[in-house]
Amino acid sequence: MLGFDDRENLFLKDGGGHDGYRPLNLQRAPFYIAGAELAIDLDSPRVGGEEGRFLFDEQGRPSDFLKSVRGVFLELRPGLEMTQTFIATLVELKLVAPLEVDLAFDDGTERELQGLYTIDQNALHRLADETVVQLFRNGYMYLIHLMIMSVKQISNLAKRKNDRLLGFNSAGSPVSI
Repeated sequence: MLGFDDRENLFLKDGGGHDGYRPLNLQRAPFYIAGAELAIDLDSPRVGGEEGRFLFDEQGRPSDFLKSVRGVFLELRPGLEMTQTFIATLVELKLVAPLEVDLAFDDGTERELQGLYTIDQNALHRLADETVVQLFRNGYMYLIHLMIMSVKQISNLAKRKNDRLLGFNSAGSPVSI
């Protein structure tokens, strides 16, 4: 979650650049996997501008930029299968719970977030010890903990949004409008 509105990224600094963590899935854009091939979304706003990066050097070899994109996919690809298995396990154990968030900002605007999910902590506490040990051994307890803690980050993201609405930059300093 990067923001509360369509295409909003509250981690972008004023004037461009990222403030903090940038998910691999954002780093890969506008590239994607099509079967076994790397493809590019030619309709992406990141393609076709006046400034750009070469995909190949003068000898037709992949540029450093293209190599870095490939590296992102090398990190993403194994994670896809692991993520699917992890989610299937959570669903099977009935640990997934819908999360609705209602926010009110200082400028009077409100947002109702739907379609979010978190961990049902009551269901987690009811699990048999053997199941918890298996989740731990698979590395899932750490991920479950991160999911629970990530909900607490919504308030930090809301603060970023509120600051922007009130005319503060990402450092919390006033900006002239």
